[in-house]
Amino acid sequence: MAIPLNTGHRGRPQKDYSCEIGRTYQRARITAIVPGLRAGTGVKVVAECLDCKQTFTARLSYLKSGKTKTCGCLKKANYRKWLGELVARMSPEAIAGCWGDRFRGVERKVAAKLRKVARATFDEAVRTYQEILDTMLEDGTAIQIFRTVQLPGSDMLKVGAKFGLGAEAVQYLVKSIAYKLGLKADHEYGIAAHCAMVTDEVEDRKDWTIARPGEFSRDELRRSKGRIIGRLARLYRDAELLLAGSLQPNHRRDMMAFIELANDTLASRLARQKAHARRTIVERERERAITTMTVNAVDNPQ
Repeated sequence: MAIPLNTGHRGRPQKDYSCEIGRTYQRARITAIVPGLRAGTGVKVVAECLDCKQTFTARLSYLKSGKTKTCGCLKKANYRKWLGELVARMSPEAIAGCWGDRFRGVERKVAAKLRKVARATFDEAVRTYQEILDTMLEDGTAIQIFRTVQLPGSDMLKVGAKFGLGAEAVQYLVKSIAYKLGLKADHEYGIAAHCAMVTDEVEDRKDWTIARPGEFSRDELRRSKGRIIGRLARLYRDAELLLAGSLQPNHRRDMMAFIELANDTLASRLARQKAHARRTIVERERERAITTMTVNAVDNPQ
């Protein structure tokens, strides 16, 4: 309950709202009361947004009524969600076309007008398609495209049709991979040395509490939802990327040994998981059969 304060001024005394500090309304927690006159605006408070942890000022009455919920990040999130719904209604060709316009250097305002969409929707379509291409760069699809383009007689249009991409998207992915490969001379030796060191360490390791002998531990390398994750996942991706180009024979040998050991570990782990799943199913069926026989023996005594 608010307590009246004697401020020394004439008129109705101000109330003390310090009891509101620490309380949570909507998605904000009050941290302080703003001092000063309150005529026409009511009590203002300093609050911390629980979503993004930013501090903002708002009316206490607005927080209590729900007119103000956050610092404004919720409005931005809802706006992005609404733009995503608009983009989802567009055809894949239209989304790729928006990205292609920006890739060719067409001005954003002009491209949006030609596509007959709002500029905000156009920007969201570009971001959506860019996320698809970034995923291809992460999961190794771009490396496959790069290798296919390097084959004699290959054409970007045909390669793009094979992977469901346009020629401009293929060109972007190929340039991205070529740029990364162009930097390989600076760190090729470091990656190869790291691969050799890790491979020797794993092959000589005999501690079963860490992992099986000759295998990586789950903290070092594992597969989750089709992706390679773990402390050595970055090294695995870098080695795989460098192997797509030309390397010195000793560097290629060290990286290949690391990649083969990693793939063998993942394959062995998957085989053990499948075997365990089969044993679990057999044990459950055996227990179910025993339970059924026991129930029948109780219901139908000899």
